[in-house]
Amino acid sequence: HNAKAEIDARVRECLAIAAGLIVHVVSAGGMGAGDVKLAIGLGALTGAFGPEVWVLAALGAPLLTAVCGLAGRVRTLPHGPSMCVASLSAAALAVF
Repeated sequence: HNAKAEIDARVRECLAIAAGLIVHVVSAGGMGAGDVKLAIGLGALTGAFGPEVWVLAALGAPLLTAVCGLAGRVRTLPHGPSMCVASLSAAALAVF
């Protein structure tokens, strides 16, 4: 059972990397290489808590970045902090 959970977590980690890489390549300036690298660790972290946590973090990060951008009325905004906040919040919800 532990081996299956480990494989599932790695699959979700790879999906996070692939999604970040696709956004990085398709939208020039939309996501930096640092964000793609950060997605590796955050994908592993959230993936270890299960698919629900992974999806929540994956959807929460861009939503949080968009809300912060609209609230601050800025066109460019670092995405990494939102990735961290969304991932840690999703993991905390799973623990508590």
